Amino acid sequence: MRRMLKIALRCLVVIAVLTMVPLALIPSSPGGSPYMSSLSITSIGVVLADPNCHNKGCDGTGGCAPNQGHNCNNPGGTQHCITETC
Repeated sequence: MRRMLKIALRCLVVIAVLTMVPLALIPSSPGGSPYMSSLSITSIGVVLADPNCHNKGCDGTGGCAPNQGHNCNNPGGTQHCITETC
């Protein structure tokens, strides 16, 4: 019985250590401002709006249709439409 208790205790210690290792590796929050969101560290970056972005893409028939974050390039109304990201 005593041996089983030692094994169980060792397993609990190993599990506790493995749980704490990722917490020690997480970087601290930048700036340390109390007014920052707790989700701000997960954001990829700030997306700035492009004033030349028309938010349109090719619709498959050679025309342009609404498509967020894209420009529809259809020179002279030809059937060769090109969708470019903004």
